[in-house]
Amino acid sequence: EVAEVVAHHHGRAAVESASVLSAVVAVADTLATRCNYAVDLGIGTCDGNDPEVFVAACAKVNLDLSALAAVEKEAREVLAKADAGLIDLHTHTLFSDGELLLSELVRRAEVVGCRVINVSDHADLSNMDFLIPRVVKACAELNRLGRLRVIAGVEITHCPLKQIPRLVKEARSLGAQLVTVHGETLSEPVMEGTNRAAIEAGADIVAHPGLLSEADAALAAERGVALEISGRKGHSLANGHVASLARRTGAKLVFGSDAHDVGDLVSREDAERILLGAGLEAHELNVVWQNAEELAKKAFPG
Repeated sequence: EVAEVVAHHHGRAAVESASVLSAVVAVADTLATRCNYAVDLGIGTCDGNDPEVFVAACAKVNLDLSALAAVEKEAREVLAKADAGLIDLHTHTLFSDGELLLSELVRRAEVVGCRVINVSDHADLSNMDFLIPRVVKACAELNRLGRLRVIAGVEITHCPLKQIPRLVKEARSLGAQLVTVHGETLSEPVMEGTNRAAIEAGADIVAHPGLLSEADAALAAERGVALEISGRKGHSLANGHVASLARRTGAKLVFGSDAHDVGDLVSREDAERILLGAGLEAHELNVVWQNAEELAKKAFPG
């Protein structure tokens, strides 16, 4: 992204030489101030957070620091915008009950400000072997070509309790990067005990877990299974209960819009309002986003 900014101000040729690319790396690391590794710019090995790296790199390639003021401003805006994008861990396509093709969902999500989405179409034993490999293939291609990162997930839905462990395991073997289980929402007749079965089976997320018990929340905390705060009508009725139990037990919370159509997608600002409406304090929002980051990194370990 910073390379694109430099190209805009100095021309494409300015970012094609190794020396200038080194300077771009220094600019990015310095502006972001989040580099914990050393960057070798041919001027010695330096800490990427050190402003001297930026100055030395610019001097090395004869870049006028005063001329880079516009680059710095624009690069800061680019980096801030990227950091603020939403990680939405629950979306659907027309592979289940959503209304959008995967490619359109991705484009629509990018427009509202998402930077990562989890495609979690409904599955059971009847369609899992058909669904997951196709979603995995499509997501890999979209990730190669686009900016928004697309997680190939799945949502195990309305299944017999004894079948859930098998389906979680099978979903992973078919390539699902994150496995969600459709929890005991107040708006559907989900089988009692589904929350517990999902947690014991090692799912990554229990979606809209409804009036889950404190014991189940405590087990989720122990096992590292995330509980969803839902952005979907009906499913969101128990958000306050879920947030309260998570705070009491230390269970991880994540956000999912559960988007099925264009109007269901939300921005990060909208998601934060939903989280605050569930009773979270402003300082707790960062923990929710950190939990989402961890799951995104699990999906994309490279």
